[in-house]
Amino acid sequence: LLEVPSYLILWPALVYIGRKKSLVALYLTCAVCIFAVMAIILVYPGGESGVLGGYTVWAPAALFGTVSLISAVLSLILPETRHCTLPESNDFFSKKKDKETDRGGSKETSLEDVSQGVVNLSYNPETGQPGTERL
Repeated sequence: LLEVPSYLILWPALVYIGRKKSLVALYLTCAVCIFAVMAIILVYPGGESGVLGGYTVWAPAALFGTVSLISAVLSLILPETRHCTLPESNDFFSKKKDKETDRGGSKETSLEDVSQGVVNLSYNPETGQPGTERL
């Protein structure tokens, strides 16, 4: 029951107000709802209690509400990605490899090297040199 409205609200929110504001709004909505549950528990106590609820019946709701509120505040630090081109693939590692070789850095391990095994660069006590055998 909750997934259908979330899908109907989330996509227009992402398009019209952006990811950052949508995320903050959803975390704030979550915090408000959980604090409302906490208020209801304070007014009408009773029922089964969890581990933290065994000590104080409103404590689990307070914990989750506080974490949601902190998440909303910390989300304000994130950069806005609305109208930005985001990567659609996992090209991060190949781009990092190209940048390292452009700067004169050491050669990164390629996918071919990984499929053949990784070079063991640990100390070999027999020769006193780093190991060169493949694992």
